[in-house]
Amino acid sequence: MPVEVNESAWPIVSLRIQGALSREEEAHFIETSVSFPLRRERYVAIIHLLEAATPSARFVRGQACAQRDKRAELEEFCAGVVFVIGSAMLRGALRAILHLQGLPSPHVVVDTEEAAQTWARAQMQADGVSNR
Repeated sequence: MPVEVNESAWPIVSLRIQGALSREEEAHFIETSVSFPLRRERYVAIIHLLEAATPSARFVRGQACAQRDKRAELEEFCAGVVFVIGSAMLRGALRAILHLQGLPSPHVVVDTEEAAQTWARAQMQADGVSNR
């Protein structure tokens, strides 16, 4: 499946995209990515994009709208988001987009899963989020 969600290490959640997404998979990812605040607990999200295809404009717009609509909840409960992207060019492009649009929580773009885990744990500690 192109979208994999792993909550087994809560409060660190992992969302992984592999390949191209269908409309239904895009909708599932968007809905899932903004649903974690429903738990009413602080968390950190790792978005793995190492094997993802370039997202469609529809997906990017949908994700931006969902984040805008859930901004207050994301600010309250999301302690941070880390994006894992292998391509230096794509990392730079995402950093530029995030600089212009921003996210409602701290965020970083890294090139390895190890760096993502390190940042997520450090962000949890800095935010006072306890790991179960």
